Amino acid sequence: MTSSSEELLLQKYNKINFYKKMILLSTRENSLGIIKDIERLTIQIEGILEYYKEKDAEKQMKNDNVETAFSFRTREFTMKELSGYNGVGDNPAYIAVNGTVYDITGERALNQIIAAGFRPGTDLSEQFNSGKLSRQLLNNTRIVGVLRD
Repeated sequence: MTSSSEELLLQKYNKINFYKKMILLSTRENSLGIIKDIERLTIQIEGILEYYKEKDAEKQMKNDNVETAFSFRTREFTMKELSGYNGVGDNPAYIAVNGTVYDITGERALNQIIAAGFRPGTDLSEQFNSGKLSRQLLNNTRIVGVLRD
């Protein structure tokens, strides 16, 4: 990991510790909001770690033959498979837009999509095409495959 990613993880770790202290000092109603913030931070940290795990796997694949690496990058997802990539637990957060599957784990896009009332693990083509979600959210977002009908 690079020093900037280590710094990002440290910042998130410090936020979690801050929230843990806040829970001890807060009322029950406030505690629920703080717990949700901790859950969101945990998902982001899991996403960052998953990203580096996949990056290591990609390095290993470069040592394998090119055909295998290409087929990995053009993975096909069914809607049922995509729904499993909902960002819950150890699962990364993927969305489909116009047939392309994006990894939004640990990305700014994940927070904005959830804040807009949508969930990862779904096809959000309609939301992006109608302007409910900005296409700029997908800039620099890693493509992990295509959506099969």
